[in-house]
Amino acid sequence: MNIKPTQRLVGIFPYLVLFEPIEILGVRLDVTSGEELEAPLHEILSVFRDGRGHPIQLATSISVDIPAGTEAHKARLIQNLTALLGYLLLDPEHPASSPKSENLTIWMFSPGSSDAEAWLATPNMDRYMSLDPVKDAIYPPTPDMTIIQDHVNPEAAGLALSQDANWINDQAIADRDRVLLAMYWYGRSFSANPQEDDRTRIVHLATAFEVLLRIGLGRGKRRSLQAELGKLLGDHPILDEWTEQFYQARSEIVHRGWTADLLFHHPLATRAHASLVLSGQRILRLAVESEIRLRAGGALARTMPRLFYERYVQPDLEPNEARLAQLQTIGRLRGRSAHEFLATIGRLTFTDTTGSLNDLVAVGRRLLRLFIQHCLGKQPPDSFVHWALAAEPKAESIVTAYRQLQAGLRNEQTSPWPARGTSDQYLWRIERAVRHFAAYAETVAPEMAKDSSSTDRIRLSTTTAATKTQK
Repeated sequence: MNIKPTQRLVGIFPYLVLFEPIEILGVRLDVTSGEELEAPLHEILSVFRDGRGHPIQLATSISVDIPAGTEAHKARLIQNLTALLGYLLLDPEHPASSPKSENLTIWMFSPGSSDAEAWLATPNMDRYMSLDPVKDAIYPPTPDMTIIQDHVNPEAAGLALSQDANWINDQAIADRDRVLLAMYWYGRSFSANPQEDDRTRIVHLATAFEVLLRIGLGRGKRRSLQAELGKLLGDHPILDEWTEQFYQARSEIVHRGWTADLLFHHPLATRAHASLVLSGQRILRLAVESEIRLRAGGALARTMPRLFYERYVQPDLEPNEARLAQLQTIGRLRGRSAHEFLATIGRLTFTDTTGSLNDLVAVGRRLLRLFIQHCLGKQPPDSFVHWALAAEPKAESIVTAYRQLQAGLRNEQTSPWPARGTSDQYLWRIERAVRHFAAYAETVAPEMAKDSSSTDRIRLSTTTAATKTQK
């Protein structure tokens, strides 16, 4: 690659929608849509196509100046930028609607001086290719839904990494690089690559923990992880138990190539119920946030033990059965009530099958009516929405209807984006809740039906025994 004394590369992050420009790690991210763009952005964005071959209209753009001899440094900057964006955007609380690590690509371009001249293109400054803007097109991985700036805001703890005043000496800068590298491995755990299953994701997460907590090559990694997490998040028996089970799974994968134990088994539970990957992603996020606050300064670092209990221990102790009941008692879905309803939907976990099919169907219908009212407006609902509304409290009916709903939302992209302003973020959160609930319903309905049948058999045998006793 022949670099001029100083060359400006223009970058595109496909599908990421910003509600306002923001600066991260010294790079300005700008709102970019297909309308009224000036050169070269108009020409660059026109190269991107979605899965149907249509031009992509929504993206975020950056520009980076590269003086001669700084290529490696700038490549690391782009890696750090995508790692930090991954930490902000990848969402373990909503796995059905979260983007994947494959979506974390910034395409950098050195446009030619004329339409006839080939461009130089590079994803994340990792490899370079020649691109003919007239004949060639780029088909980036399409996320299930538009990536909205939900967590990319000035209040996000992760953006403290962007404030140079927090990192003023060599040790502090090394600490920042360490946190960013842990974020990179965290992002790898969200891969949609079918060759990377939950076992691979556990190894990526273990690497992220070891980088973040500076756990070396010596023995006793499990106890070191427990001790370092305890310093950041407080001493909790459940955290020690989780660390024990997580690292046992990691060791079996690394040394034997396989493990069957991919769920966390709470000591008081009758069976394993929480995904080690999802819980690991959540705990790592909290550990990263605590580390950032600790290194960057601020009293909020002292609140992390309480945050750990509120975000991890407390939610896992509350069964989905209680959440489904609560979702039916929340009043008219406006203002705070609507936000509480959507937040509770987001807390439904995929490995907890408590609750009844009747409650599941009732909550789904309530959510879908909210979606139709606010997100579709005057647009008539598609057939897959009607099918979900008409689902019966039977496992087969629920699985079929909500599987069709997920596929329909993914294919039709019915959301009214691009969006601007708070009200539009609310619309996006409604659709995210619908996608989360659809994946939850499809996952838990079969086991919920089995649990219901077992309960009915117990009730029947109890009733029969009582009747015989009376006779």
